[in-house]
Amino acid sequence: MTPAEASNIVLGPLLEMLNGAGSLTDDMTGYGASLLAVLAGVILSWNGIKIAMEMSSINETIGKFVNLILVVSITFLLFDNYDEFFSPNGILISGFDVLASTFGMGSFEYTIKQVVGNFFTLAAKIMGIANIESTTGGSTLPATPEEGGLFETMKNIGPAIGGLIDFLPALILRAAAAIVTIIAGAIFAIQMLMSQIAIVIGAIIGPIMIPWMLIPATSFLFDGWLKFMITAGMWKVVGAIIISLVTPALNSTAQKIADMEIGKTAFGEQTLLAMGCLILAFVFAVMMSKIQELASALIS
Repeated sequence: MTPAEASNIVLGPLLEMLNGAGSLTDDMTGYGASLLAVLAGVILSWNGIKIAMEMSSINETIGKFVNLILVVSITFLLFDNYDEFFSPNGILISGFDVLASTFGMGSFEYTIKQVVGNFFTLAAKIMGIANIESTTGGSTLPATPEEGGLFETMKNIGPAIGGLIDFLPALILRAAAAIVTIIAGAIFAIQMLMSQIAIVIGAIIGPIMIPWMLIPATSFLFDGWLKFMITAGMWKVVGAIIISLVTPALNSTAQKIADMEIGKTAFGEQTLLAMGCLILAFVFAVMMSKIQELASALIS
């Protein structure tokens, strides 16, 4: 199975789930419209009476009315253009996609396909199976035993076993580094999925959160929702930055391992290089797990 086929298997159900959430947003828009009408009527009536009763000067009264009308107008503007501003494909989230694309990522679908392909390729390089013509690193396939009878075959078994034991630690470390690399890619894919789910959830409940900005005492609901949306979008940017920082180093180390020949490279050198690759992969996995925490810290 190719990385592209694997990514399609993963992406199919996820995209179907995320696309199906659009109908829920339409349902919430109806409730939000009713809530906005009620709150707008209440706030205009209450503040209109309050301003009229507290009238001290014409200029001050006009200023308060202008401020009230401005807040109501902005609220209606955001609500009426909700899809354009706050939907998963709206201006707010698209802006984060543009920032992420600067570091090699982008939309959810494109990002997952890139991650699956890149990390499977990295794992293959670490294990030395990136190229069909080689099995480990750049080493050539074992030569076909020459005809020499059973005695010649038995005579070559000892050196072969000894060579395998010498390079066994490097092979184990390479296998561990490849596994950790795939795990790091999986963690990143899960983080990006959680980011997209958070965006979709925020988009669904958005129409019933915007009207609350009309009332100063309840405007924290709108502020919290907007911060939630910004944080979810920031996950992509932080993840893309981490990818752009760590992947070149890991790819360079994996390529050095892939270019080594088992029989011609000192086993100590192979072991140290494989250990370095394992450490890099582990650091990468830890950084991937901190994406949400880093994004939240930036916003706060």
